[in-house]
Amino acid sequence: MNLTRLLTLTLLLLFVLPTYSKKVNKDDVRKVVQKVLTDKNHSSYKIEEIIPSLYKSDTVLYFAILDKGGFLIVSADNTAPPVLGETYYGEYNTAKMPPALHYLIERYQYSINYLKENNIEQTPEIKSQWDNYLGDNSNPKSISITEGILSSVSPLLCTIWGQESGYNYYCPDNSPAG
Repeated sequence: MNLTRLLTLTLLLLFVLPTYSKKVNKDDVRKVVQKVLTDKNHSSYKIEEIIPSLYKSDTVLYFAILDKGGFLIVSADNTAPPVLGETYYGEYNTAKMPPALHYLIERYQYSINYLKENNIEQTPEIKSQWDNYLGDNSNPKSISITEGILSSVSPLLCTIWGQESGYNYYCPDNSPAG
């Protein structure tokens, strides 16, 4: 009878445990950011602060603030891609955040929370990304040509948020419309 219970428990754990996502801690975030900075030739940048972002009282994102300006957005769950956004200028300031960026962050928060609540499994592609960032860097693994092409994409559009003088020249000063 005890052997049957042990076997049942073992099988249950084998099938249930892989479905749960793994929470990412600040040490993992540091490793991810250091790897990104090294890969993008920004080794002179250092992490100034790591700020957790909460959704329903659970950490779903981390903002890694860089000392020379800029920040990286890192997922707090390994079922989502590790790096969700990066910039090497500007500052992370929620009071001055443009509405479009605020909306994007809200969507990331909602999506990661959805992954957690519904026990969505980590895809092989995302597992490969996390392994690349958190794995042993002393013995780099080889990647296929197609994997390298799909996982390494430069920004298609570089956007600087804000609207300086000149654009509002013909707009009334006290106009309620934006």
